[in-house]
Amino acid sequence: MFSRPVLCLLVLPTFEISESLDISTDGGPINLHLCGIIYHGGHHFTARIRDQQGLFWSYDGIVNGRECIYEGTIPANLSVLDGRAACVVIFA
Repeated sequence: MFSRPVLCLLVLPTFEISESLDISTDGGPINLHLCGIIYHGGHHFTARIRDQQGLFWSYDGIVNGRECIYEGTIPANLSVLDGRAACVVIFA
């Protein structure tokens, strides 16, 4: 059984984050969808998660404990979350 590939990209602040990514493989093109973003700043990591309906949730364990905060549709700026810069982008 084959599963969808997962691609994790370490990114610089200038990287433009999109909702999908097309890659070429020997088996043909694959369209990967944005699943999550990890942010770093101030000696602390936070995250933004995209669910299967395409809705976004933010996570900051220090501020909100185990709770994710609903953000809704795609935020205007995916590169920053609460002053922290994106450092890893995850597609699947």
